[in-house]
Parts: sequence; structure tokens; C-alpha cells
Amino acid sequence: IAMESVPQKVRDLFNKGFAALERGNFDYAIDMLTACLEIEPALLKARRFLRAAQIQKRKGTKSSAFSDSMIMVKALPMVAILKMQLRSKKGDEALKTSEKLLAMDPVNPEFTVLAADAASLRDLPEAAILTLEVAREHRPDNIKILHRLATLYAQVGNTKAARDCFEKMHALKPNDPAMVKAYKDSMALHSIAGDGWEQ
Repeated sequence: IAMESVPQKVRDLFNKGFAALERGNFDYAIDMLTACLEIEPALLKARRFLRAAQIQKRKGTKSSAFSDSMIMVKALPMVAILKMQLRSKKGDEALKTSEKLLAMDPVNPEFTVLAADAASLRDLPEAAILTLEVAREHRPDNIKILHRLATLYAQVGNTKAARDCFEKMHALKPNDPAMVKAYKDSMALHSIAGDGWEQ
């Protein structure tokens, strides 16, 4: 969705959030951009800058195996709630819960895959892809992220990107029969899509 087509209130929230991000005021930027997405969840530009603010804020805190495991422990009840909302097909609620999880850690593989599921349930595949792409930049070898991303790319017709993900997964697990099959299927799908015949 384009910025021009959203209500003025959303644009004002976005502008405040973006200005705060540029100043390095990450907490305020996160608040404004989250409010922006609560009104207009399809505004990808706001989602992209929200992730940037969350990642910058996280960089400012010391990350260790211990702090990461503490986040997971703290997040467990919310993860359970989100899984329940997804099972009950409560898209709006699931999307809000997933944003709370991503605020704790925007590149956590489990959180990002669940957030992608919530966005997909709300029929926002681009939002799901964006969330996973951001996580992939920080966790390039995570099979969970790659697999969900590949599935979403295939759903939106981006067969080349889907094949690239399966190729990476196959390289990471060359002896896994499921990976080999998924990779071959993705190559066939890419060929059928018409832009891979030359290869």
C-alpha cells in the first residue's frame, strides 16, 4: 500500500516515527511506527522502518547466549498465545501479538516464522516476506527462516527467489532427502514459470 493512499493520521505517525529513528530515539520510533501499523497493517514502509528501529535498539543492548535464552523464557507465554490465535484463525490478534514478540527480538527465527504466519493469515504475504527477509540478513543459515521464506516466495510467484532459498537449504543439508526433493521441486517450478527454460 502506498503512503499517499493512507489516512493523514497514519502519515503523521509515520513521519514522527521516521524522524525519531533518524535522531536515534528508537523507543519513540518503535511506538509511533507500531501505532501506524495498528491502523494500517499493509503499510510496508512503516514495517520496514519499525524493524530497523527494533534492530538498532537491540544492537544497543549486550547480546549473549544467556540474554537470548532469557528472552526466550520471557516470551514463552506470548508464543503460546500466538500459536493459539493462529490455530483459532484470529488474524488481527495474532498480528498484534507477533509484533510484541518481534519487539523483544526482531531476528529470532521462531518469532519471525510465527510473525510470518500471522501476516499470512491476515492476507499480507509481502509483510510476511519482509519480516523474514530482515531476519535472514542476520541469520542467513537458519533453515526455519529459509524454508518459510521459500514457501512464501513460491506462493507470490517469485519462483527464482524460492529456488534460491531451497538451493541454500540444500547446500546446508546436502544429505537430507527432504531438502533434495524440495530443491528439485523448486527447480521444476521455476522452469514451469517460464523464466528458467534457458538454464
